[in-house]
Amino acid sequence: MKNTKNKENRKRVYFFSLGIFMILLTIAMIFTIKIFRRSNEDVVVANINGEEITRKEFIARLKDHRAIIYNYFKNQYNVDDSNNFWTSEYGGEVPIEVSREKTLKELVRIKIEQSLARENGLIDDITYKEFLKKLKNENERRKKALENNEVIYGPTEYGESEYFSYTHSTMILELIETLNKEKFKPDDAELIKYYNNTRALQYKQEDQFTIEKITAEINNENKSLVFETLDKIRKNINSGESLKTITDKYENNNINLQFDKQILNENTAKMDSEKYPDIKKTVKLLAIGEISEIIEENNYFIIIRLIDKVDNGYKSFEEVKDHVRINYSKDKYEEYINSLVEEADIEINEKELNKIMIIR
Repeated sequence: MKNTKNKENRKRVYFFSLGIFMILLTIAMIFTIKIFRRSNEDVVVANINGEEITRKEFIARLKDHRAIIYNYFKNQYNVDDSNNFWTSEYGGEVPIEVSREKTLKELVRIKIEQSLARENGLIDDITYKEFLKKLKNENERRKKALENNEVIYGPTEYGESEYFSYTHSTMILELIETLNKEKFKPDDAELIKYYNNTRALQYKQEDQFTIEKITAEINNENKSLVFETLDKIRKNINSGESLKTITDKYENNNINLQFDKQILNENTAKMDSEKYPDIKKTVKLLAIGEISEIIEENNYFIIIRLIDKVDNGYKSFEEVKDHVRINYSKDKYEEYINSLVEEADIEINEKELNKIMIIR
């Protein structure tokens, strides 16, 4: 009897000990998995002037390029997404390799901009870990504000990509402003020189164009006939013949042609861009007296002839001085950052970088 009780006690102790052991083993395994996952995310895939880019940071920016890269390969090689899409070769290019290259190039610039912002006292810590900490704190702040019925601006909760885009773009604006005061410091002579070099593209007054046009409404049934008719008009019209005369000739035709004269100038510029973008773009390419190709716009086929053009010159420097200063600063900033990118000391951990994939 005594031996039987001892055996039962030993069994209880054995199973109890086994249970404790299994619990401890499970905890240890979970802890080990977490440590491995954390250390895997913190693996350094590149160094930019000594600033580390971790696997986690690289993957975050890689995801931002997914749609762009897919669209590029779709348009360039007419391929669709599939299980093997990212690792297959198309025309000598592999999507995942193009993605990694584009992401690395972006992160080189990001790290240089962040380092420059830190040097100018705009940010303290440029590690990705610190960024994630700020993201967490910001979302917690927003959550508490909502619970307290306080007003918040923007989303109720930021995603990683949205918050990075917001904070980084804000930092760049502050950095440009700082560099403009301390490094670029343009005087009026420098700004006037920049204005003269860029005014043709940025500070042109709206010229005035006077045009004649013939329009014909189109639908699925008459589209071919309308096109053929307008094309015939284009090819056979005499140089001095008015488009109004041509319209009258087709009065009894099954096609309803409408004649109109139109003036495009500074006063109509906004409406022209919204309602007649193709006409506005086309008229700038025509010589006086020249007739356009057939334009399709707003369910109409249109041909136009340029009757007259008035060149209104450029906006004065004084009129656009503030805008000139802003554009000058942006261009100088781009030049400066590009030079720093060219000079950057880049170290790549090829082994770890090549492990990074896009998960479907």
